[in-house]
Amino acid sequence: MVESIEIGKKSSLSWILVATIFSALIFGGANNAVLSSFYSGVISILVTIGLAFYALKPWQEIDWTLKWALLFLVLFLGYIILTLIPNPILPAHPAWEMISDEAGIATISFYRTIEGLAAFIGFISAFFAARMFTQSRTGRDAFFKAIIWLSIPYCLYALSLYGAQGGRLMVNYTSANSAATSFYLLFFLSMNNIFVLLYKGSSKNMRFPIFARLLLDAPVSLVALILSLVCLLVTASRTGIALTCVGCVAIFFLNAVFMQKGKIKTTVSKIAVMSVAAVIIFVGFGSNYVLRRFDESLAQHAQTREVLVETHWNLFLQRPVFGHGMNSFHDLNQLAATPENWASIVGVGSTHNIFVNALEEVGVIGFSLGCLLGLCLIAGVVGHLARSKLGSTDSYWALTTCVAICICLLHGLVDFGLQVPAIAYLVMALLGAAGARNSKELSRR
Repeated sequence: MVESIEIGKKSSLSWILVATIFSALIFGGANNAVLSSFYSGVISILVTIGLAFYALKPWQEIDWTLKWALLFLVLFLGYIILTLIPNPILPAHPAWEMISDEAGIATISFYRTIEGLAAFIGFISAFFAARMFTQSRTGRDAFFKAIIWLSIPYCLYALSLYGAQGGRLMVNYTSANSAATSFYLLFFLSMNNIFVLLYKGSSKNMRFPIFARLLLDAPVSLVALILSLVCLLVTASRTGIALTCVGCVAIFFLNAVFMQKGKIKTTVSKIAVMSVAAVIIFVGFGSNYVLRRFDESLAQHAQTREVLVETHWNLFLQRPVFGHGMNSFHDLNQLAATPENWASIVGVGSTHNIFVNALEEVGVIGFSLGCLLGLCLIAGVVGHLARSKLGSTDSYWALTTCVAICICLLHGLVDFGLQVPAIAYLVMALLGAAGARNSKELSRR
């Protein structure tokens, strides 16, 4: 069978990293200070172990995107650390003047910022761990294979919770929309692995119909695809489902453009038809709750989020350059509560807009450095796609990762999936793996 499990010395660390991320997904996305700090520590340990197993490449052999990313990472971390200590560079937050006459710090909440910094270190560690573990072809294949295999028990666990609790599928998260982010990421990756396996599949199976080929060449990925799609639908996340459709169209179109073989193009089109048919069948004959969610008026939900975003945008304007401090949303939300906006902002955990959330917390300086860091990481994947032979395994994964990241960022305009630590671990690990340059490529330089 094509989708067998082989765990060796070069692949074991990839499996451990992915298993760690999925355990975080199961434990509510590690969406609290204790769990996020714990998983940041575990992933940081994996990075340390990786450094012991993988020789560090000379600085000249590190591509320019990673060099710039390291620069912006150091600047960003330095900026956040400066907000934690009294210094003449960053002005103290006005809130400290009401507490004490002593020199204050730039963040409104020292302990919240420490928690946010610990979580951020976990995100960066996930990137570097995946980057190291996937330098070899064996490690890279194991990384993506581990995601496909482990997504099945994760989806089954999620569906068991849905069967026991009813309502919208949230998988112990605080939001079904955040859960939707994890499921459409797994859906994209499963779909992409089907493309890879059909492209690499046995020539003996080419004579069979597409349904038979799926069972012969990609049975595990097909199960993962179906389960992640069903889980996504029962989250009843309207934006998540809509953006998944957009992502599918983008992936199908780009794959059809870059595919070299006509037979593969036909395969892609057939899978597209099958996926659309699955959605229509499920929505038409399946969950009435999903249908009711789409029938609900969007006006009330839009108004609530508009008040939330407007409130926190005004907080950003009070301190636009330096922000109020990393991970300070909850403190700011309590201070901003009034009788007029109470119903809209009480009890929420985010602005439902990751960009406004980031601006009010770290200001224009931190936001700019974070954006430059993110652009460098994405540029690494795009660069790897440009270097890869079209139709190769690497090109498939790089292309799908780029589309998946774009969908996550678009979703971030109205939801906060990327602020859930476990989902951020997965996204950062994808960036690391999809942009990793293998050892053979480096040796040819």
